Amino acid sequence: MKLPGRHRDISSRLGCYFVTRSFSGTVAADLIVTQIPGETVSFNSMVYSQGKLYMLLEALGVNDPRQRRWQLGLDYGPMTHASVAVLSLDTLDCTIHAPIQLPCPEGLYPACSFVLGHTWYIVGSSVPGEHVILTYDTQSREWGRVGGGVPIVGGIDSCAVVGETAYLISSESRRMVAYGEREGFGEVTEVPRMGDIWNATVIGRHIFIVDAQDSDLPVYPYSYSTVSGEWTQYPSTTLAEEEEVDDEGQERYLVGH
Repeated sequence: MKLPGRHRDISSRLGCYFVTRSFSGTVAADLIVTQIPGETVSFNSMVYSQGKLYMLLEALGVNDPRQRRWQLGLDYGPMTHASVAVLSLDTLDCTIHAPIQLPCPEGLYPACSFVLGHTWYIVGSSVPGEHVILTYDTQSREWGRVGGGVPIVGGIDSCAVVGETAYLISSESRRMVAYGEREGFGEVTEVPRMGDIWNATVIGRHIFIVDAQDSDLPVYPYSYSTVSGEWTQYPSTTLAEEEEVDDEGQERYLVGH
């Protein structure tokens, strides 16, 4: 089941697919389905912390003029009001807190999010090129906002956390900046030339990134060592999707690697 995004059809059911790997190397997969009535889920704003999945939700009222634009698949503007849903992976109970007005009067387009300590950081923009970072305390449920600007230009594609440091990545400006709760923003690092970033995944002290080029072009995985500060490019692969029609007239989709 696909996770519903802000620009997908409204769904009252949320499917979360979890893949876990034990120390012995055994891989297990679980599908959890829960009810999210009348809400849309920002798939760019989901984080896992201490056995719980935190999700940023936005409800569009029946009389909200943006509702019609959303149904037409148009951009209805940045998020101004939201609530937090907390899914416990132990009990499978999902709690949805009352919606509030975000501490961002200009609204927010969520891009990515991460957790440091007990604080959930939601990174996005209010207008293209203007970064906004909101904070949510998972214990007190209080909202806040990181002061000052992010020392990189261009849209932020993804976030990754290694230890007590978060890394915010922009493929548009080819820059990555480190952020710590005590230190604030740190050194800005140059990122290899690549297309949009699909995702940033952390393994040990390394950040792995997949370059999202057009489907018929080679895709180049990269890794960044937070110890040495060096980038490594790996052999390319092609994720081309071709459409074919079989003898019965049924469409088939083949993915080439």
